[in-house]
Amino acid sequence: ELEKAKELFGGKYIYAVSNCGFYDGSQCEWSLDVIKHWSCRCGFVFGGGIGVGGGGALTVLLNMKPGDKPKSKIDKSLNYINKKIATRISSSNF
Repeated sequence: ELEKAKELFGGKYIYAVSNCGFYDGSQCEWSLDVIKHWSCRCGFVFGGGIGVGGGGALTVLLNMKPGDKPKSKIDKSLNYINKKIATRISSSNF
């Protein structure tokens, strides 16, 4: 639906968070690449994304304090992309 109305939304920044079932979030690179290409096709600016591993185990991490391991990398990544969104800066995936 956004593709049909891209004239109304063109130039918007798109940021993505991808989650996979593996411990390491690097496997999310493929899904982030799909979102990047879709963004370009719609006339959006792809601002970058983060790949988060852990799959369904993330629900357990909700009870952990920010910065506690193994949640520390996720917290760092979310802080990184939050800064990019707030300043509308494009960057590579993190």
